Amino acid sequence: MRKIPVCIFLAFSLFSFSQENLKDFLLVTKDSSSFYTFTKKGVYLSSFVEENKIKKEFFPYTKELPKSLLDVGFKQLKTASLNNSIYFLYPGGGILFRYKGKKIERIDKSFAHRNQFTGHFFSYKNSLYLLGGYGYWTTKNYLTKFSFQSGSWDIVTTIGPAPSGGINQGSFIEMENSLFVYDFYSRPSILSIDVHNKNLFELDLENFKWSQRGSLAGAYDSKIESSRMSIRSPYKESLFEKKANEEVFKITHPSSNLVSVFSSENKLSKLNESFIFVGDNLVYASRNANSLESKISFIDIKTFEVLKQELFYLDDGYLFRTYLIFAAIFSFAIIFLVFLFFKTRSKIFYLNKQSLFNQMSSILLLKEEFALLTAFKNSAVLENNFILNLFSDETKSLDAIIKKKNKLINDLNQKCKKSFKIDLIIKKTDKADSRQVIYLLAKNTRIVVED
Repeated sequence: MRKIPVCIFLAFSLFSFSQENLKDFLLVTKDSSSFYTFTKKGVYLSSFVEENKIKKEFFPYTKELPKSLLDVGFKQLKTASLNNSIYFLYPGGGILFRYKGKKIERIDKSFAHRNQFTGHFFSYKNSLYLLGGYGYWTTKNYLTKFSFQSGSWDIVTTIGPAPSGGINQGSFIEMENSLFVYDFYSRPSILSIDVHNKNLFELDLENFKWSQRGSLAGAYDSKIESSRMSIRSPYKESLFEKKANEEVFKITHPSSNLVSVFSSENKLSKLNESFIFVGDNLVYASRNANSLESKISFIDIKTFEVLKQELFYLDDGYLFRTYLIFAAIFSFAIIFLVFLFFKTRSKIFYLNKQSLFNQMSSILLLKEEFALLTAFKNSAVLENNFILNLFSDETKSLDAIIKKKNKLINDLNQKCKKSFKIDLIIKKTDKADSRQVIYLLAKNTRIVVED
């Protein structure tokens, strides 16, 4: 009966999703479903076999670790994968190790440069590179390449506008044939201070050409201390970033020019610099209560909620399009306001005994037309009976006077229509008495009578 509990325990440990009691270790992604946990005694190969379960195997090293590796902690090493091998770079550059065939060997003939701390160590095609970094109180912007033949590091000649002043504490995203560099700090000389660079740079790895894509659109902290407190990791063709004491994290996507902000909901409170991505799983080391040892845990990054999305950078094309949009809006606004002004402003006509005129044109007036327009000086509305009295004639019938009045107003409107493009006198029905007819000047029209 005792064998059954023992078998159950062994099966559980085989599929356990954490390695316990880890002290000096380093997590390295192998592929989309497995990862390594390197220690000073050996390496764990862990694979996701099903949801919430990981299968792990331990392989002791078949050869003693190099002496130069025993003097440094695994967490201080930078890693890169190339041709089914894992490469470890000594802090600051120079010394290089390779894990292959269950053993770690030193493969360089260099020395500890200590000149490119925080530099970006990466592989491209069949080569290993180290970009930028900080050392001897200045920052560097050059690119070095490891020579497998000589075992040394050579500077690669690049073209285009490389980030001036150097690259320290930067963010790096590898995408197809390009390396994107942003949110970094520069200190070109010993006497200078760390200056935050707000631009996005792209290094074409085919021809080693630098180009500036634009300026960062979001809010980035200008203090280098804040950058040192943030933790970052590549996630597919994007970059995961979380700052200390914040309950949100960001994933930056250069291809879509977006920064997605997620709520971590206190699920990543134990997250530190010891984490990687294996597929969509964020694998990290959380410390035990004694803060001396750690265990490996993981969480699916797709379970987090997107709070908002922001622009990643502003390039010349975006700024030009934005300028055109605002220029178009401004132009339409000006045109509309000018149209509205001339549509609603009062049209002033000046009247004397001979003519009616404004700044655009003029018309000659008959005596009766002058009398009619003068009446509008004192009242904006004239009743029909008032106008008939202006043209009263005891020798003529009422019908003849009405016809004369109608012809006079019609002829005057015809002349105004031809010269001023308006009907000056409008005939309407009185709202107070629908049986009455009234006459008034055109809307927003005023007559000034000259002496």
